Amino acid sequence: MSRIPRLEMIIEVHFRRFRVIKIFPR
Repeated sequence: MSRIPRLEMIIEVHFRRFRVIKIFPR
């Protein structure tokens, strides 16, 4: 629960990207 929805979205996107990178490292 965050007061700023934008921050939450950024964190989610970053986390997803990190996961993708971990799964498929370039």
